[in-house]
This record gives sequence, structure tokens and C-alpha cells, in this order.
Amino acid sequence: MLEKYTYINHSCSDNDIVQKIESLFLSNNQQKRYEHICSVTKRIDRIAIQYELDREKCRLSSMLHDISTLIKWADMLAYAKDNDWKLCDAEISHPFLLHQRISEVVAREDFGITDCDVLDAIAFHTSLCEKASQYQMALFIADKLDWSIGGYPPYYEQMSDALNISLEAACYEYVKYMECDGKMASIHSDWAKAVRWLKGFF
Repeated sequence: MLEKYTYINHSCSDNDIVQKIESLFLSNNQQKRYEHICSVTKRIDRIAIQYELDREKCRLSSMLHDISTLIKWADMLAYAKDNDWKLCDAEISHPFLLHQRISEVVAREDFGITDCDVLDAIAFHTSLCEKASQYQMALFIADKLDWSIGGYPPYYEQMSDALNISLEAACYEYVKYMECDGKMASIHSDWAKAVRWLKGFF
């Protein structure tokens, strides 16, 4: 899929997934994004150990969760419309939200990923979803604990402490932060369902 966008540099011919991902981001001047991916991968590995998840599945989902950010936002929206995707208002207003779904496509088409645990984690790593799996929650948590602007997010301690209780508790801490003072300007439909589902635990 990535090859259809001529502005993306495809200089790496290595078959190793990790090397290919690194080359893609660095050759396209996405150093910060690659650093984020590496940080998320380290975090999710600790979560995988803590909750006895398959570490390779977690590693693959974290390495590929932002792979579609190499694509321009307008092209993400165009791809979704061309393929008749059902879009929520938030995805239309903020096409960047589509990167989770498009990253899942790239993982399948460009990297040959077939594991549903990995693909589903990628597809909902930003919005989460109702009845999220452990792999989906693990990637969601690892992603949110990494602060792309440097330092630690304001909810870091609460979310980290809750992680020692359950994956659901950690996700819920993020929900509480985002709901405080209406931090979300536009609500993704899957996020709304995830919030209702998580509130059922607490």
C-alpha cells in the first residue's frame, strides 16, 4: 500500500521487519516518530511480561501502530472514501484519527501480518473499543504513556499505578483525564463505546 504514495521514500530492501520500519521512518525524516515507536515498544514489552501476553505479538503491534503516519492526512481520508469505509464525524473532521485503521491495512498488505491480535491492537490503538482485548489495551496504554513532546504526561503516575491493578483500570485513568474539562473536541464513535464499556467496571 505504501508504494502507491510516491512521496514516501522506500530505500530499504531488507526483509527484516524491524530494519524495514526503522529505514522507512528515518529515510522520510520521521526521527521523532521512530523514537516514539521505540519507546512504546519498550513499554509494551514490560506490560506483556506483567500480564503474561505474547511478547512478539506486542512487539509487532507497537512497531507497526504508527506506520501509516508516513501518509498525508488528506490521502488517508481519500483512501478511506475510495474504499467505502464507514467513517464517523471525528474521522472526517480529523483525518489523522484514521491512521490507526490505515496502519492495520499497511501491516497486512506491506508487512504480511495475519495475526488478529496484532492487527486488532493496531486498528484501535488510538480510540480503543468496546470489549477491548488484552492486546488492544496493552498497546493503547503503552502508546498513551509515551509523551511525544518529551517528559511525562500529566496522567502518568495515575495510569502507571492503575496498571498494577488491571489493564482496564489503566485505560480508565486515561478516560478520566480526557473527560476532565472536556479535553476531546471531537468524539470518535469507538472511543465513546470504549468509555461506556470501561465505566461498567468501576
